[in-house]
Amino acid sequence: MSKPKKGAALLGAILTKAASRQQNFHSACLAMEISPTFLAEIFSPESKKSVDSLSNVYLKKIASYLEVPLAQVYILAGILSPSDFVLESDFSQDFQRILQIMRQDHLWTGLVPDDDTFAKTGTEIKLLIALLYERVTTQSLIAKANIDSASFDHPTPSNDGLPPESLQL
Repeated sequence: MSKPKKGAALLGAILTKAASRQQNFHSACLAMEISPTFLAEIFSPESKKSVDSLSNVYLKKIASYLEVPLAQVYILAGILSPSDFVLESDFSQDFQRILQIMRQDHLWTGLVPDDDTFAKTGTEIKLLIALLYERVTTQSLIAKANIDSASFDHPTPSNDGLPPESLQL
């Protein structure tokens, strides 16, 4: 069985959204203002082009169509992964703490593999386990990013007299 082409999850999301709107792929592309031929080539298994060649403009149009944040489109496209949003050193400590909590939880203790098994497990799988456990227990266990824009040393870009909500990053 061959590995799906990068971006298969994004194509699946587009097709699912199109079906929910009673649209076909062609109509969905027109709604996104993207050439159906171009997008079909991007997702074609035989094509040398891939989702990596989609510009930010196209990805924003897809995000708007899917009604999801742009970062979610990058994840669906395989350009970013959820583990790209964690610091490995911080997450490693968090995950060890989460394992201890899970092993003390009478509903989970029998399900949690030993440390040797987790030593061979990638960050993405560990993150998935941690996020699922957080979701089930409604606890916040993973350190979340806390970014204070005032702490950056670079100047704020000029908005050329436009209101702040019209700025695009």
